Amino acid sequence: MSDVIKRLTLFILLSVIIGCSGSSGSGAEAEETDVPMISTQPVNKSLPADQTAVFSVEALSGGVSYQWQHSIEGSIWNDISDATQSTYEILAQTSVDYNWIWFRCVLTNKIGSTCSEPACLTVVTVVYVDSSQATNLPDGQSWNSAYATLQEALSNAPADLEIWVAAGTYTPGGTREDSFILKDTVDVYGGFNGDETFREARDPENNVTILSGDIGAQDYKSDNCYHVVTGANNVVLDGFTISDGNAN
Repeated sequence: MSDVIKRLTLFILLSVIIGCSGSSGSGAEAEETDVPMISTQPVNKSLPADQTAVFSVEALSGGVSYQWQHSIEGSIWNDISDATQSTYEILAQTSVDYNWIWFRCVLTNKIGSTCSEPACLTVVTVVYVDSSQATNLPDGQSWNSAYATLQEALSNAPADLEIWVAAGTYTPGGTREDSFILKDTVDVYGGFNGDETFREARDPENNVTILSGDIGAQDYKSDNCYHVVTGANNVVLDGFTISDGNAN
């Protein structure tokens, strides 16, 4: 995710350089002599292919026209034909032409124009996990056919994808030596309710997702897993509570 932050910072600077006035969206009432002020900025979207990404922007005052733009590198922005509403929708595709595209909106009134902050569309391959699912033939390809265990998802996951895990408590196996062994380049995210279509919609605070080493007698630590999670290279583990490991 550090690459996204770096690119976002660069694109904000470039937006200023090429002539878009800044907009803080501070909540103050816009005066009639002001260029448009933005109260709601578009946000990044990370979602599977064939899902619809919706970017939106909101102005503090009326009398504003909208023009959405897209960019690959951030230095050149091109208008999107017929994208002249406060929201813009695009169907995510696995083609590289649809991945890592940045979008922004130019808001214009009779005084001048303001550019929104840029937002990135990232198309990802997702494997789903939900302990409440009772699918006879789970394949992890959707929430309705999610794997019931994170171990199964990790075992079957190829490189360069994301695992989305719904709220619940997950244990790595039945012996003290068992562990959630992460895979290189496979990112694992918890905190989902089990119906989200893009990653940024998850809520780890309210959808508590626990990786637990409490595999034996409940609350009896001496028979818990030695290591609940075993790390790997180039991975993200985010949105989890890790608990009840007990190494000798």
